[in-house]
Amino acid sequence: MGIIDDILERIDPVEIIGEYVKLEKSGREYRGLCPFHTEKTPSFYVNPNTGLYHCFGCGASGNIFRFIMDIEGVDFKEALRILAKRAGIELTGVHKQKEVEVLTKFADYLHGIIKSTKNPALDYLLKNRKLKSRDIEVFKLGYYPEGALKNFMKKENLSAAFMARLGFIREGRSGFYEVFKGRLIFPIFSESGSIIGFGGRVLDSSHSPKYINSPDSSWYKKGRHLYGFYQAKSYIREKKEVILTEGYMDVIAMHAFGFNNTVASLGTSFTEEHARFLSKYVQKVFILFDMDEAGKRATDRAIPLIFKWGMIPYIVLVKSGKDPAELYESGKKDEILKAIGDAKDFVEFYLDGIKSDEDKIETLRKLKNIIELSRDEVLKGVFANRVKEISGVDLKILYKKKARKKKKEYLNAELKMVIAALQFKHLTDFIRNEFEDTIFTDEEARSLVKEVKKGKSFNEILPLLEEERARRYVEFLETLDLGSASRNILEEDLLKKLKKLKRERLMNKDRSLSNIVKIKKEEMGKNEGLDNPK
Repeated sequence: MGIIDDILERIDPVEIIGEYVKLEKSGREYRGLCPFHTEKTPSFYVNPNTGLYHCFGCGASGNIFRFIMDIEGVDFKEALRILAKRAGIELTGVHKQKEVEVLTKFADYLHGIIKSTKNPALDYLLKNRKLKSRDIEVFKLGYYPEGALKNFMKKENLSAAFMARLGFIREGRSGFYEVFKGRLIFPIFSESGSIIGFGGRVLDSSHSPKYINSPDSSWYKKGRHLYGFYQAKSYIREKKEVILTEGYMDVIAMHAFGFNNTVASLGTSFTEEHARFLSKYVQKVFILFDMDEAGKRATDRAIPLIFKWGMIPYIVLVKSGKDPAELYESGKKDEILKAIGDAKDFVEFYLDGIKSDEDKIETLRKLKNIIELSRDEVLKGVFANRVKEISGVDLKILYKKKARKKKKEYLNAELKMVIAALQFKHLTDFIRNEFEDTIFTDEEARSLVKEVKKGKSFNEILPLLEEERARRYVEFLETLDLGSASRNILEEDLLKKLKKLKRERLMNKDRSLSNIVKIKKEEMGKNEGLDNPK
């Protein structure tokens, strides 16, 4: 038995996936809302016997290794390491990407310097920022003095070219220079705890820029990763809420205050990739940005992305206008507590204090566009009503949807038979080879058979359907007992019904053709000259 089989033997996929998805027993399987796309009706299933998961909504499927790779954004080796640790198995001969290994070692090296020597970075954190040793430890903060890179490279036998690839050395107008030298170092953690990049802050205000980040690479993307997520992950999962701030020190200050579900974007604006990533974990996002012009623009960019991915944005307004790091330095936790308690949802935030009709019209248009981004009709309805409650204006978003939804909500017997049959490979092949789509009278059954005849399976077809149609199909499948014993009986029954349907439809077709031939003959018999065509 190999290492992968050992891991699969020792871990419970339902237990591990259940840490990311709320699962409920559904027959012989477990069901929950898919973590890979936004949905209202659970279509994500985990089979405890096979260890496989499948989403009937978006088509995501695989074993626990694929799940960890997708949910954590890691490669196979890292997923193997994570699951081996869970299984209590020690890996030998499996290594992380060399660059990530070196980054992690260098972070440890610089962290050791800040703890063991008298240096300006430690003075700055303890005296100016009022941090405790525990805060420095949790975020593995470091200091990069003169000679640190040279000593580390010698110790690890690393080349200058390799360190340049990691972003520590760059070429300037007057030659090569060390990017992070003399700076306070903020290691950037991956979701699984490896170091994938650095942020650096100057300690001498005469230098610029104040902050600098590692460059994007195959293992680190500023538009994808969030500072503090590794430290905040368990708290975020528990609370289903995240507090979004602007910088490294704000995140550390919030954690020091006890708000351990706080993260920040990294040297870039909050992106759609950030929103997609957080939507796997949270329902509410509290935006705690500075309310200067730059902060307001950043808030305006973040709100639509957050709502689009099924989360509710709340805006936190600190009365004094100070950022979290400043409030921590002055010990004003109560001000943060009050600001979070008084946070406004995005509708109230935009409509609050509007004075002119022109501003009201512009704001309502903005809100209408934001609300229509969501694919969740319930969320749309709630916030359309919220707009009406505050402004008195009905956006009528739901009415447009209702006008479109005049399709039948039921499945007739013919369509049910086709959907059920497509859960069996043998019957899918039978339909593909033995049936023309025109045999079926139901329009949806015809469209399914057309796709099957193109070589697609039901699981490949389902993600391409409209959400409402897919939901009805999944709800019908939940009523079937597809356990091993009943599965064989159901397959035999469906095969009989399909053969009977084909026989009956062909007989009806033959009768129709016979009648047509008979009528034509009678018509032809009445015409002159038929016996002598010449």
